[in-house]
Amino acid sequence: MFRFSVRSLFAVSFVIAATQFSSAGTSYQPPSGYENAVKGIKFSQAENLSEDYRLQFKKCDEQNVFRGEKMKGYRRCYNDRYKDPNNLNGLIKFPSGAIMFDAKMAVDVDGGYKPCAGTPGKTDLCPTTYIFDQARGWSEAKRKKNWRKAYANSDKLPYLVIPWASGRYDADPKEFSKLTGITMGDVGVIVYRDKVVPVLVADGGPHNKIGEGSLAAFDEIGVTRCGKRHSEYPDYCTEVLNYSLSKPVLYFLFPNSAVKDATPENIYEKVSAKAITLFQDLKTD
Repeated sequence: MFRFSVRSLFAVSFVIAATQFSSAGTSYQPPSGYENAVKGIKFSQAENLSEDYRLQFKKCDEQNVFRGEKMKGYRRCYNDRYKDPNNLNGLIKFPSGAIMFDAKMAVDVDGGYKPCAGTPGKTDLCPTTYIFDQARGWSEAKRKKNWRKAYANSDKLPYLVIPWASGRYDADPKEFSKLTGITMGDVGVIVYRDKVVPVLVADGGPHNKIGEGSLAAFDEIGVTRCGKRHSEYPDYCTEVLNYSLSKPVLYFLFPNSAVKDATPENIYEKVSAKAITLFQDLKTD
């Protein structure tokens, strides 16, 4: 699996730099310890995308309220027993159109062994929002039976989840996509400390949650969330450590960047080549 890594020249620290916002651009700076991975990126040229939208996630973290609605059940950002704040620090747009935000990373297992062939959790689904071209004409039953050929595989493919579904809430389920231009099939990279990992935008989650990645994405940044692997097929995870990485992950996403003619066999090669090129371009703009 392709990974682009650089060795940090700085002592790793998780003291997050304070993020300040202004109407004329942004003064966002990456957290301490990430500087070398994003060296050359001109954050000062970016602009805050929507401070109102960003603050909705902060309000959910603090009050379980998003766009004026009380979040309930698994939509809650916290409760007395379970705390999973978004920790959305920045939401910025570069002159090229690239989007970047800084948040936690939760675990998504959709499209992988556990929900498709094992024992799924309450919120686990076999389908991913992203469907390979070859499976688009299939019935849902055929897709689920042939899940390895139909969906983005959480066990094997580093992918991201974006806010996409409102369910019974009044909020616009596609607000994130309308603001950013990011949709299913686009590519990006995640940065964690000194690691830069190409990813596919492949699944949609709750409209009030941001920052979520596949099991393979966690593996690639070196903080696995697999507690036990299949005895015969070690690529597949049978027991998941279902807790978020609360320390910051930087997400760089590129609108209108979907790769063509993707198959389960070539998807990551295509995603990697395009995502790394676009990420490197940010350093020369």
